[in-house]
Amino acid sequence: MSDEPSPIEDDLPAATSGLADAIANRDAKALRAEIVGMEFILINVQEEDDDEEDGMGALTADVDDQPVLVAFTSEKHAEQFVTAMAEIFEGSDEVQGFVVEGDALLEYLPEEYGILFDPETADAQFVDTAFAKGLLEG
Repeated sequence: MSDEPSPIEDDLPAATSGLADAIANRDAKALRAEIVGMEFILINVQEEDDDEEDGMGALTADVDDQPVLVAFTSEKHAEQFVTAMAEIFEGSDEVQGFVVEGDALLEYLPEEYGILFDPETADAQFVDTAFAKGLLEG
């Protein structure tokens, strides 16, 4: 990831505050609108037995016994996470991320998953599975 600011980072304070407000208020309609209007960085992961041709898979985690998709609102947040969680990337030559539009993030979010935005940063936000289902119904 480069040192140049990305277009995503230019709107970082406004973008993350809108997400945070919608999550804090459990306002599915507002959160869906925020997500659809943004781009997110997902960290590419592959199982050891996967062929490179199988495509990309995104990093997931468990929060409070709920599976979550890990998504970042900026390259800066993704870099902070990779630095803070270096032990989970040991043995990897390079950690790769990919950008997805917010509507695609929601479209491909499995029904039983929540979303963890910007983990290991001051802007971390958690959308539990029940709340995330409301986003998918919108």
